[in-house]
Amino acid sequence: MKYSAIILDDQSLSSKKLIKYFANDCSPIKIIESPATIQKLVSLSNKFDPDILILDLDDQSCSIPHLLLQLNQKPRLILMSSDQNMSMQAFQLSAVGFILKPFEKFNLDLAVESVVKNIESGKHDRIHYKNLNIVVIPSKDYDDILNLDEVLFLQAD
Repeated sequence: MKYSAIILDDQSLSSKKLIKYFANDCSPIKIIESPATIQKLVSLSNKFDPDILILDLDDQSCSIPHLLLQLNQKPRLILMSSDQNMSMQAFQLSAVGFILKPFEKFNLDLAVESVVKNIESGKHDRIHYKNLNIVVIPSKDYDDILNLDEVLFLQAD
C-alpha cells in the first residue's frame, strides 16, 4: 500500500534527492507534491489530506506548531535537519521519524519503516500538550512519557 506525503524543504537539492528516493517502486510512500512555500503546503495538505508531512526543521520560515494548527487533519511527521541536536525538537513535536542531513539511505529507510509501522498500528492521535514539558517515546508494547525537566541525555539506537 502506498501512503501519501508532501515534502517542504527550503533546499531544492535535498527535495530532489528525497523525491528520487521515494520514486522507487519499492517505497511505500508516494510524494504528492513538494511546494515552495508554507502557504502552498497548507493548501495542498487541506486539499489532499496526506498521511505524512516531511518537513525541514532548519527552515526558519516554518513554525511547525503554527503550521499544524492550520491543517484540517494531523498527518504523521517526519522531520529533518542538518543539526543532530534538532532530534529532540522533533520528538517534542511528536514526529514519527527524524532524518539527519546529508541523507543516508539507512536513515531514510529507518524513518520510512517507523512511519509505516505507526500508520499501520493506528497509533496516530497523540495529544499535543502546549504547556507540558514532556516527550513521548513510542515502543512496540507501550509509550514512555518522560518529563524533559528530568532528562539529562537522550539517545536513540
